[in-house]
Amino acid sequence: MPRILTFTVPETYNEHKLCAFLRGDAQISYALCATLRHMPGAVTRKGESVRMIDRVYTGERICVRLPEERTTLHASPIPIDVLYADDDLLVVNKSGFIAMHPAHAHPDD
Repeated sequence: MPRILTFTVPETYNEHKLCAFLRGDAQISYALCATLRHMPGAVTRKGESVRMIDRVYTGERICVRLPEERTTLHASPIPIDVLYADDDLLVVNKSGFIAMHPAHAHPDD
């Protein structure tokens, strides 16, 4: 089931481009904005698709359908202390030398 985030455009973003609002007030990353740009119907206003270059206006509700996560990562048997976890956030207490995501020097750990 796709996750949908809903934002209301504040007065400070009146007549700004959608991408400026999403990057600023909604705090959506550049990478996610680029992904959403190529997903038909991913960003809507009043049920209609809206482009990243379209202007937004005070009080409008903008809905963002997040892309489905596709991951092929495998957990490594490294002990970490999970301090908090929910659908959006994971807080761990780990050594500074443990990689958190695959990288050139750490493809599997």
